[in-house]
Amino acid sequence: MNSVIEQSYDGQIKMIRDILGVNFEGTTFEEKEQFVKLHREELNKIVARELDATYEVFTNQVKVYCLNDCDWVAARSMEEAIAWYRENIEDSEDAIYDEHEVEDLTTFMITLDKLSEDHEDFKHLRHLQRKYSANEDDETFKVPASELLAIEWQGKPCIFASKEY
Repeated sequence: MNSVIEQSYDGQIKMIRDILGVNFEGTTFEEKEQFVKLHREELNKIVARELDATYEVFTNQVKVYCLNDCDWVAARSMEEAIAWYRENIEDSEDAIYDEHEVEDLTTFMITLDKLSEDHEDFKHLRHLQRKYSANEDDETFKVPASELLAIEWQGKPCIFASKEY
């Protein structure tokens, strides 16, 4: 029975390392058990948040709207995207034109700068950086927009992508 539980701990330790970036140095069953118990709540919160966001994104409750030639806004509707943009972006009244829904996010790749491990956003983008970085020497990497939206969505409208930063 302990071997099944230990295999479960090994899988959880891998998730903790990949998602939280915490390394495990122990070898015994008891050390594994303590390590998993110590980090389980934080891991569960992150996984639950990402599952909720992924569900909203992949059931088309969240979409991306191009509001001009620079900014894409993630929101539940075009109206919500425009209202949020007007409220949160300076000089936005004349900046909304040619607005439309971005139809297929799986075909768009978003270029991201690689982050150092001490960067505040590294923790939640770590697995994308590892998955999509072709070469360690590259300073950027490309991610499918649909995957990035599933990670970035926090339940309220936001700038999803911009040509200006």
